Amino acid sequence: MAEAAPKAIYIDENGDTVTATEITDKDAPLRVMFRANPSADMINSDATYIWYFTVSGTTTPYLTRYEQDTEFTFTTAGSTDVSLFVAYGDSEPVQEGETIKISIRSSMLIMPNTFTPNGDGVNDIYKVKQSQSLTEFRAIIFNRWGHKIYEWTDPKGGWDGNIGGKPAKAGVYFCYARAKGADGMVYETRTDVNLLRDFNQAEGTVTPTP
Repeated sequence: MAEAAPKAIYIDENGDTVTATEITDKDAPLRVMFRANPSADMINSDATYIWYFTVSGTTTPYLTRYEQDTEFTFTTAGSTDVSLFVAYGDSEPVQEGETIKISIRSSMLIMPNTFTPNGDGVNDIYKVKQSQSLTEFRAIIFNRWGHKIYEWTDPKGGWDGNIGGKPAKAGVYFCYARAKGADGMVYETRTDVNLLRDFNQAEGTVTPTP
């Protein structure tokens, strides 16, 4: 009997390609390729492939795709059940394989208020302290006079403590960050940024500059 073995394929946080039937606690946006993996005797048949995307715990699909393989980017927090049904000719569609479960985490954004760009490899970049499931992000660094000196839009990016290729003076700067989460949360964070250069990571102390 002809069979399909639906699987989900995605790139994990380490850059590795993962094939699974369950993907849990991932950050949005998450792009997933769904493959039917039909058996050999299905390839030249009159099979019709139907993918149903349904919020877990409900019965009405929010998305239906009619293709052997399909791709979808999850941008909303929550859990989705993805099921593959196959029909032959005029027959009723029947489910093939397991229901694939996808869960996207709620959003979070925490910005730090201190960094130490002294080249010791620890806390040298001012960047997001903790984040998850952000679909939009923008952060701007200002100096004490309100002039913009740096901006980035990737939560994995950050400021290296330089201005125009030269080390910025130690002192207090200001960061404004705005982000939107996969769960609809909107974040607007305003915080002082303490740039410390003569910082002893081992002792946790600042050495005064003569």
